[in-house]
Amino acid sequence: MTVILVLIFLNYFNLLPIMPFDGGQIINTIIFSRFPVLQLIFNIISLTAVLVLAVIFESPLLFFFDLVIFFGLQQFFTQKRVMAAIKNDPQVKNKGTITEIDFIEKIFLFIPVCCPGLCKPGKK
Repeated sequence: MTVILVLIFLNYFNLLPIMPFDGGQIINTIIFSRFPVLQLIFNIISLTAVLVLAVIFESPLLFFFDLVIFFGLQQFFTQKRVMAAIKNDPQVKNKGTITEIDFIEKIFLFIPVCCPGLCKPGKK
């Protein structure tokens, strides 16, 4: 019976609208695809909420989730910078649309320009 209650609690906990849990993913898909500024605010609130819960419950697992959210914010900023660079590319502006192959190619071209810390050349 205890195992069942723990699993039910974990399921409901996973549905909280906090990133990176499933509830946060659902909210992200429904609302934030249209309003990216709200996504940033939501991610910051999620980071703060999980940190508060981690302190209240003295839970290392929640501190770990907070780190996941923090690194997710870094990925969020990287993604937004790359997408802004692609949207401002003259070829994309002139065409209005872009093929999937061209889009993927542009992502790999703009990542080193927008986020130089991500692409460190390897030693030869």
